[in-house]
Amino acid sequence: ANSSLCVNLPGWVGVPRDGGYAPFAVLPARNLIPLPDAIPAAQATAIPDAIATPLHACKTRARVQAGDRVAVIGAGGGVGIHMVEMARLFGAQVAGLEASESKFQAITAMGGTPVLSRSFDEIDLGTVWDAPTATVVIDLLGTRESVTWGLKSLALGGRFVALTTFRDVDVPMSPRDLVLRELTVLGSRYASKAEVAGAAGRVAGGKGPPIVS
Repeated sequence: ANSSLCVNLPGWVGVPRDGGYAPFAVLPARNLIPLPDAIPAAQATAIPDAIATPLHACKTRARVQAGDRVAVIGAGGGVGIHMVEMARLFGAQVAGLEASESKFQAITAMGGTPVLSRSFDEIDLGTVWDAPTATVVIDLLGTRESVTWGLKSLALGGRFVALTTFRDVDVPMSPRDLVLRELTVLGSRYASKAEVAGAAGRVAGGKGPPIVS
């Protein structure tokens, strides 16, 4: 039937296991996912990480839905720009926080409102939507400053989603604050095989074409 294949092992090969840059690699057949012929090869390279990771974070972890106000920290990066797009596809209003103004146009093209984030103390979400807070903050930067700002900027019942794994980044957290504001703190680690296949289906169906540059 279809001979196009997409590898579902970026979290292993090239990370804890050498071989990510090898010209050839041998992988178990169960780790391969058939791709629709309609997806060009260049776009297919973005599916396992840049598309599947946002799908998992928005759908499974944060459960983004219509009416949510989502702030994406690091919105101009390869995963971040697709996180903006995915949150919009789930019906949210999206603020794309980015330190580089050269990436603002791409954030806007993906349906987000760019917000300059060189200094977290100067960010005003009230300029994006009619509220001073976000219902969901998705952090792709992973610094003490970004996490602290993200937790502080959540609305009552808000969800904070961390996607970075940097060592030695510790942030004090108040259990009292978590309880009184009913906050949820989540980690999002890549995606399941079914979600990678689902991401491929979305791209084939024209829902969320990847940016390849």
